[in-house]
Amino acid sequence: MALLAASGLCKSFGGVRAVDNVEIMVPQGSITGLIGPNGAGKTTLFNLLSNFIHPDKGRVIFDGEPIHSLQPYQIAQMGMVRTFQVARVLSRLSVMENMLLAAQKQTGENFWKVWFQPHLVAKEERQQRERAMMLLESVGLAAKAQDYAGALSGGQRKLLEMARALMTQPKLILLDEPAAGVNPTLIRQICDYITQWNQEG
Repeated sequence: MALLAASGLCKSFGGVRAVDNVEIMVPQGSITGLIGPNGAGKTTLFNLLSNFIHPDKGRVIFDGEPIHSLQPYQIAQMGMVRTFQVARVLSRLSVMENMLLAAQKQTGENFWKVWFQPHLVAKEERQQRERAMMLLESVGLAAKAQDYAGALSGGQRKLLEMARALMTQPKLILLDEPAAGVNPTLIRQICDYITQWNQEG
């Protein structure tokens, strides 16, 4: 069974049909590419798959569940996260803080546990910091962990966004033009990272 499947997806903006009766199937464990010229509707399709915009018609199934009526954050909690064409980082937070905010179901999000189980919250935060640093090391950003995310170059922001997506421990990541605006050397590194992460599950 496909991890992600969509059928009959359509989306129009005024008189322009941006996505027309699209069907897509992404098998578990695969690296699947979506290729097309500028304006072909690739980002619109990503927005439909992640429900950032709602389709005029069609349906999306992720991990056996229909998701076309869910909010984007609910889809992310199910394990499907995405990056953007222009990397979105929290510029006034540090690189490490960007990473830590992505971790799912943190004990510290529960008001009572913060008060009555502070040792558990502290232990989990240490573990999350270690995981975040490991991911930052894997993309060559460990030395930037305490820098403001807004001070990163465009390519570094792309890497941070991908590492932050991995902090959620996703089942599937939708990478929207991960190499756009990135120098050729970094593009090769990004391709290597994608292959490595896929092999690691």
